[in-house]
Amino acid sequence: MAQDLVLTASRAWTLLTDADATVVTFQNLSPYPMQFKATADTTSPTSDIDGLVYQPGFGESSGDITALFPGVTTPVRLWAKGADNNSKVYVSHA
Repeated sequence: MAQDLVLTASRAWTLLTDADATVVTFQNLSPYPMQFKATADTTSPTSDIDGLVYQPGFGESSGDITALFPGVTTPVRLWAKGADNNSKVYVSHA
């Protein structure tokens, strides 16, 4: 299902996409760096993998999820991990 909203990410990997996505827009709205990772399904990434790190105010606009995470086979789900349990992130996908 398409979505366009602000979500809260915790210190654990938090699923940002509520359906499979091929193109995503997201922005770190928290005051701390935030990590992002993609998976091929709704299985949470392993905690020892940091993923991409985006500083406050940074993100991707209409980023092809396959190009952002070339090492993941058929990535379709986007996850975030914040520095605290109240990290805000904007996400939009179809």
